[in-house]
Amino acid sequence: MEIVLLLSGFAFLLLGITILVQPKLGKNMPFGEILWLLAGFGILHGISEWLEMWKLIHGPQIALSVTRSCLLLLSFGFLFEFGRRLVFIAITKPVFPDGVGLS
Repeated sequence: MEIVLLLSGFAFLLLGITILVQPKLGKNMPFGEILWLLAGFGILHGISEWLEMWKLIHGPQIALSVTRSCLLLLSFGFLFEFGRRLVFIAITKPVFPDGVGLS
């Protein structure tokens, strides 16, 4: 179980770092402006997975459990906000901003 948590934590952390180092798309693409929320989710969730692994190895500790729970809640908050803004972009922005493809 510890190996699974180690690898999944690493994968989430790598997801967040990869998104952060990519060049942004600018103001022409509103999707690029909200990617930091997805990166925040990945980084916080990866750290949360590692704290869960630490708990399994070293036993439960109050401070560790509180920190992990806060990080997990915060990471899901980032994911929820990313999804909310993504739906808002899909509803409010036209598919073809320059009128291309419209009859």
